[in-house]
Amino acid sequence: MPGLLWLLLLSCLFVSNSLAATNERANPTGQTTVKTDLEKAGAQVEKPVYPQTFAGAKQAFEDNNFLDALKILIKLESDFAGKVEYDYLLGRSALETKNFDLATSAFIRVLTVDPDFAAARFELARTYYSKGVAMLARGPFEQARSEFEIVSGMNPSSELRQAIDQYQANIDKYLEIRETEYKMFVEMTGGYDSNIGSTSDHYYFSYYDYGTATQNTYRLDEENREKESGFGQAQAGIGIAWPLFSNNFEVFGNLLVGGKSYSSNYEYDHTWNQIQFGARHYGENDKKTIRFRFRQTDLVDGGERYHEDDGVSLEWAIKANKTNALTFWVMGGDSSYHAHETYVFSVNYNRSGAEWTHLFEGKSKPSVQILLVAGRDNPQECENSTYCPDAYARDVGGYRLAWSANMSKQSRFYSSFFFQDSEYDREFFYQHRNDQRIEVFLGLNTSFGDSWYVRPEIHYINNDSSINLYSYERWVASITLGWGI
Repeated sequence: MPGLLWLLLLSCLFVSNSLAATNERANPTGQTTVKTDLEKAGAQVEKPVYPQTFAGAKQAFEDNNFLDALKILIKLESDFAGKVEYDYLLGRSALETKNFDLATSAFIRVLTVDPDFAAARFELARTYYSKGVAMLARGPFEQARSEFEIVSGMNPSSELRQAIDQYQANIDKYLEIRETEYKMFVEMTGGYDSNIGSTSDHYYFSYYDYGTATQNTYRLDEENREKESGFGQAQAGIGIAWPLFSNNFEVFGNLLVGGKSYSSNYEYDHTWNQIQFGARHYGENDKKTIRFRFRQTDLVDGGERYHEDDGVSLEWAIKANKTNALTFWVMGGDSSYHAHETYVFSVNYNRSGAEWTHLFEGKSKPSVQILLVAGRDNPQECENSTYCPDAYARDVGGYRLAWSANMSKQSRFYSSFFFQDSEYDREFFYQHRNDQRIEVFLGLNTSFGDSWYVRPEIHYINNDSSINLYSYERWVASITLGWGI
């Protein structure tokens, strides 16, 4: 009899340990899963029917019937979306059923209303983490790390801090094994362009000919004057980053195709395609990149190619700490121009620059960038040198100031100011040419749904030249609807 009791006791312990191991494998994040006595014994029980109300969804979640809770909550979304308690429960139910995108959007809605809701931010970090585990992708892990760091700054309990430290350690291990990443996007854009040809708004152009001691005045042809038009644009792209040899080295490539059509000036309609590829090495505190780029632009009318551009660039980015990074780069290439599918001339160019980026502390994560650039466009080359003077050879220098910040969890505002000075080698119409170009850029990128985003933008350009024939002003306003992963 004592032997039988020992046998029964050992059997109970074996069953208990087996069930515990099964629960641990099914729930690696450490969340406690409560089972009823009948479920522990493996008995068949009738599935409960829950009221189609928020209270019913809450009861289903407490009973660990997460899918039932999620189905009820989805039915109630039109009435309850935006309420913190509802969105939080929706996010947790979606996370437990591995609906990561739905969980992400639900927790983001919570944090939009209450950014100090530490539990919701922790669950959002867990969502990114779980998505990274499921997809073996680097991006979600980086997002998870960022959210965990924010929770750590909210003075969490020692138990929660310990859990965060464990997640962060797991992320470090996952990122040691980098996997191939794919990206793609599709965009549709509509807008208005005040000067589609970047031409002068002057009706007349004059210059003094020292050789003949005469003043020459010309009335500009209609085709050479400023034109405005609405436009529609579509483009799509796909990219891949493939770790090779080690976790610190990758090769990458991307392809972009697009087209643009003007509502009142069809002769400017054009298409383009671009391919880039290269290699990148990740050091402990730096990143080195070599990139090759090829781009072709064709007029739609007759399919006449009028511009080809190819180049290569080298970049060295140094990350001093979490908030400061410095990037040095050099690039060179060749731009060739065509008329009626006939080669006209090409310009070799080279540029170099340095860029400093600083990320400020705070919930909006504002950042500032300062870019300095210098370079040269060399004398152009063409088949017939008689019709190809070196007039467009020039020295170029400039700078760009950029600032961006989160307006909300879904929206980020960005802006930039760019100045460029061009000194040309040769005279134009017996005059020295110097151009000063200013560009101002404003935009707001807002994400919604799983992968959708909308992006309104305003772009202002002013080219002030010492020769009024080359002075112009241009406004471009647009709004883009896009999808990307």
